[in-house]
Amino acid sequence: MPMLSLNPLTAFVKEHEENEDVLNPKRPLGKALYRLIDNSTSTIPDQPGFKFYLDLHDRPISEIYVGMTRAGLRRRINEELKDERVFLSKKSPDELHAIRARIYPETPEYEQHWDRAMRKAGATHIVWVTAAPHLTDEDMRSVEAALIEVSDPKANKQRPSRIPSTNSLQRQEVERVTDQLWLTIDAWDGSC
Repeated sequence: MPMLSLNPLTAFVKEHEENEDVLNPKRPLGKALYRLIDNSTSTIPDQPGFKFYLDLHDRPISEIYVGMTRAGLRRRINEELKDERVFLSKKSPDELHAIRARIYPETPEYEQHWDRAMRKAGATHIVWVTAAPHLTDEDMRSVEAALIEVSDPKANKQRPSRIPSTNSLQRQEVERVTDQLWLTIDAWDGSC
């Protein structure tokens, strides 16, 4: 099933949360979290596609973040989980900001990761759908914009100012991706 449960990752962070080193990739616990992320994402296809961060325990289901990648789903999801790992923590935003001040660099690039990570809080699963092989970069961006417009995810801060008009190929891809997303969610048995 094209779905990754975040529960093992959040459980690991929660188990070691008193030791803030679990969020520091230079410390042994942080390295262990990175290994767990690598193992968790190892079966994701490394093909272009679309990814959905969801809260499947919420009713109705909350779509938290929608994104696309041309680089490969495995690589991008793995990278996001590592760069934005703070969203796996159940600590309050104030507690996390205090940890951040002690561990993380104050750089504009990291600010972006931090802000997006905080908006992804509450995600329980990631579902992915590989892209049709004939899509161009423009097609992928148009499909992503349409998916964001339809689902209105809370973590997608940047939105297209206007949705580009979609051609029939792009509309078919939006429909295919949306159908595949809901088939995956419907097939989920509620475990993990």
